[in-house]
Amino acid sequence: MKAALTRATDLMEVLNLVATASDSSTTEAERWRLGALHRALRAMSHSRSFADKGALLREATRLADGSLTLPFDGSVLTVNDLASLVRFGLEAHARNARTFDVILTDREPLPEPLGRALRLDPVSRRPYEHAIADAVLHRATEFNTYQTPTQKAALRAVVTMPPGGTLSVTMPTGAGKSLVFQAGVGWWRQFEPGACAAVIVPTIALAQDHERTLRTMPGLSASRAITSELSTEEQVAVLRDFNRGEVPILILSPELALGRARESLLTAAKPPDKRPLAAKGSLTAFVIDEAHIVESWGRSFRPDFQRLPGLVQQLRSTGDQLRLILLSATLGDEARAELRRGYGFHTSWLDIDARVPRYELDIVSLPFPSPKVRDEEVLRVVDRLPRPALVYTTKVEHANAIYNALKSESGYERIAVFTGGVSDSGQRRKIVQAWSEDRLDLVVATSAFGLGIDKSNVRAVVHACVPESTARYYQEIGRAARDGHQALALCLWHRAPGSGWSEKDDRSVAFGLATRQWMTVDLSLKRWRAIVQRPGAISWSGGRRYIEVNLDALREGLGSRESSDYNRLWNMTLLNLLQRAGAVVINIVDPADYATPVWQAEVRDPRILDAGESGANYLRELFSLREVEQARSREDVRQLIEILDDREPEDCLLASVFRAVEAGDPSAEPCGHCSWCRRVGWAAPDRVPFKGLASTWPQAPQWTTSRFPSVPVIIHPDDPSFERGFRQLLMALATAGIEQFVVPRDRAAECGAILAESPARAGLVLKSDSLVDASGWGLANLPTAALLESDFPALDLLYDRLRSWEAGHPEQSLVLVAPPGLVVNRKPLEQIASVMPTYGESHLAALHGTPPQEDGSTR
Repeated sequence: MKAALTRATDLMEVLNLVATASDSSTTEAERWRLGALHRALRAMSHSRSFADKGALLREATRLADGSLTLPFDGSVLTVNDLASLVRFGLEAHARNARTFDVILTDREPLPEPLGRALRLDPVSRRPYEHAIADAVLHRATEFNTYQTPTQKAALRAVVTMPPGGTLSVTMPTGAGKSLVFQAGVGWWRQFEPGACAAVIVPTIALAQDHERTLRTMPGLSASRAITSELSTEEQVAVLRDFNRGEVPILILSPELALGRARESLLTAAKPPDKRPLAAKGSLTAFVIDEAHIVESWGRSFRPDFQRLPGLVQQLRSTGDQLRLILLSATLGDEARAELRRGYGFHTSWLDIDARVPRYELDIVSLPFPSPKVRDEEVLRVVDRLPRPALVYTTKVEHANAIYNALKSESGYERIAVFTGGVSDSGQRRKIVQAWSEDRLDLVVATSAFGLGIDKSNVRAVVHACVPESTARYYQEIGRAARDGHQALALCLWHRAPGSGWSEKDDRSVAFGLATRQWMTVDLSLKRWRAIVQRPGAISWSGGRRYIEVNLDALREGLGSRESSDYNRLWNMTLLNLLQRAGAVVINIVDPADYATPVWQAEVRDPRILDAGESGANYLRELFSLREVEQARSREDVRQLIEILDDREPEDCLLASVFRAVEAGDPSAEPCGHCSWCRRVGWAAPDRVPFKGLASTWPQAPQWTTSRFPSVPVIIHPDDPSFERGFRQLLMALATAGIEQFVVPRDRAAECGAILAESPARAGLVLKSDSLVDASGWGLANLPTAALLESDFPALDLLYDRLRSWEAGHPEQSLVLVAPPGLVVNRKPLEQIASVMPTYGESHLAALHGTPPQEDGSTR
């Protein structure tokens, strides 16, 4: 291809040559490299400023293994521009009047860890084994495999999920969490045409991104997101359509769910006979996306997240069939405990956890002696960053300063700034859309941008700060490399010469942000007294005690001044703290018939109403929870700083961060790409284990229709090798009501597609060896058939697993499809597996009508 480029006459011809080469590539690595090269050159062709052209040319040259020949194209670069490309670490020379050569030289070298991280590595860095597809995946998507085993486990859990159950799913960013509710709604609508789901998201950008994706999906294209940029009339119209059953997935913020949308959600949660005649929409599932932020954002920054448990309880008291799904990339111990506390009452609960980190990133951390030097390095590094890229910082003013410098001093135009200061919803949507459509190469942002946005080709994330938590840092670097290929995670931060927290640098800023969200115990007590002592605050209903909290209540010491948003936020924070302590449950927020902002909560612990000294002492004990939380936040940010302060690291940077953000015992192999791994020579893992694959619901779904008895049945196949008639065998088993298939490894890949055309509703498929190897898969509570091979090396262990499952699910059918005379545990299978006679494969046809009798006949 490089030879052909020397003959190209313009950039359009170059793009066509690269696209053709990409289409004909025989390896995934080459297809990715050429696809990324095409993206960089196409973006360069649309660029107007020299800065954008130069940065994109650097990326194109890097992707072309360090050298590239391009035609002079007046609309892109001219001969007069060549000398100035040194700014981007390039050397360029005219080859002749038509073309020029460009070479990646970096004569002004970057710090060694960064320079090494920027070397091209086109091979996929995702050490995740794909999982074989089930019939339900084939029907819901165009995919032939699951992205990860956890995605398969999660979708299995959704289609077998009992009404009223709660499912918590964590899996790596970019591994397809959204499929859980997308396929789930499509599945539930098979059984109930008006079935719908509400999806709670933390940002407008994520709501818009979900809506854009859903609009392209058959059966879900009428899904809508309600955001602040819709007028009141438009929001009301969407809610009306939702209640009519015309909006399969409704996406909204917690504030809207607790406010304008609340009555619509409550109506949709009611049983059909309790809803108005026109209300065909049935709220089947309530989904909280990015659920991990309930503990961090919900503490004070977005307290509505911690009010959601009260709403869920109300929805479930209206209709106890509501399913709850919690989705996240990671869940730490505190966040997991908070979710259990808030949503774990009176419900079946299932956790599906990958507990593996992202391995695509080159992680580099570089401290600088002053903010000025740090920001100068940010500007210099941006010229050499792979594109597209994100630059994160903590403060709005800092983000604006970096953006203004990059735009006015460096000359970038394919750039935007996205912070809480960008209040215009239309402008926010334009930025997200331009970023998603590759019309921007660079976004400078505070933490809200990028959360959940499904952009797969982000190649760099730079922190010009120290984030205030390991969770924020890990989430933000995880917005890169969702396509599974190399990306840079670079932290450039100010470290003062001293080591104490009192030093004014990025460490002290992070520490202050992490620990400033709590009131003192004495101020908390004064606020609570002001709330409780208001006349009429306490009431009884149905034998339960309730408190009405006027959020404008002013604590002692604030005088008679007028309340403010700041005062209301502290009152909200106080109520949320009491809810986390289990003393109250917040049920209603801002009732429509109240003129002032009011919360209503059920009092679970009456001691908090005691006006005496004993009550005060008990409240002080409860409010000391804030000190525990503050200490945890202090320790968390200290741990992150130790990881980033790369002077004496003792472990892989990625593994260290992941262990800090993920609960339990996560699998965290050294990544092979951070500065520590490279220094000690640690190679990247080829495969990483997934945990939590054995988790299944104990209940059996109501939709199964097996024609087999609830004792094991043995079927002799016409072909013991399963070579001939395999499709017919699967079809016959599915027609007889089998929903879960354990099949030989070499036949597993085709099963899902075959079963997608069968009567099986779910058609779940597992490989025989996956039940006996280290992956630890479990069987769902479904009618099951296992196709047993005589030469399977772990046949005895496989049989023991099947019988162990059967003993725990005595109501389910277990069909063993095995050749005559198969010996298991040193005995013929017919002697130990079943009290019933064996059948030939031909008997399956009879099962289409009536089940077999004890004597093997049919009638």
